[in-house]
Amino acid sequence: MRNARPLSAAISGLLLSLTTAALAEPAHASTAPVVTVTVQDYTNPTHPRYGDFISVIAEARGPSGEYLTTGDVQIQIARPGSATWRDVGNGSGTYTSYSLAALNGPVQFRAIYSGGTSGFPAQTYQPSTSAPAVIATVDRGRKIVRSSGKRVCYRVGPASYENKTIKFFAKRGESDTWRPAGQVETNGRSQYCTHIRLASTPTGDRPQLRAFKIVYARSAGMKRSVEVRTY
Repeated sequence: MRNARPLSAAISGLLLSLTTAALAEPAHASTAPVVTVTVQDYTNPTHPRYGDFISVIAEARGPSGEYLTTGDVQIQIARPGSATWRDVGNGSGTYTSYSLAALNGPVQFRAIYSGGTSGFPAQTYQPSTSAPAVIATVDRGRKIVRSSGKRVCYRVGPASYENKTIKFFAKRGESDTWRPAGQVETNGRSQYCTHIRLASTPTGDRPQLRAFKIVYARSAGMKRSVEVRTY
C-alpha cells in the first residue's frame, strides 16, 4: 500500500497532461494556394502593339478554387529575361489589378501572395508566387507623346524608327481598295506630328472613311508592320 500514493500521483499527472493536450489549439493545416496573373490587351488580343492599353489581374485562391480572406497579392513587372522585378499597383487583398496605359515593349508580370491564416480550425496558406505572364513580342505602333489644340504628336516604337517614312492608306465608301492617303517622316526621336481631322466624316464629294491603314517599313531588326483601324 506504500506505493499507492506515488502511483495515484503519476496517474493524475498523466490525466492532466492528456487534458491539457486536448484543450490546446490544434496544429494549423498548411496549404499551398493557387496564385494566377492574367494579362489582357483589349485592343489587339492576339498581337500586342506598341502603345496599347494593357490590363493585368492577379488573384490567390484555395486549392479547390475557394476565395481567400487572408493575405495580400502584389503584382510585379519586369523585362523578359530580367531578374529585377518591381512592384506595381496597390498590392491589397487577394484580388488586385493594374493598368499599363501604354505598352512600351516586351514585358512580363507575376503575382506574389504574402500568405496568411484564417478560419476555424485555423487554415494557413503558404506564401506563393505565380508563373509569369509574358508579352514576348510587340508589333510596331504609335502612342501620343503630346498634343496641343488640333495638333498631335506621336512616337513610333518599340524599336527605333528614326528618320523613316510612314505611309497611310484608306478605304472609302463601298470600295475594298486601299488607296494612298499621304505619308509622313519621323524625326531623330522616332516622332512625327500631324493635325487632328475627323477622318470618318465625309468631306465634300469624298465618300465616308471605312478603314485606315498605317504602314511601317522594316527597320532596326523589326519586320514590316501594318496597323489597321476601322470606323
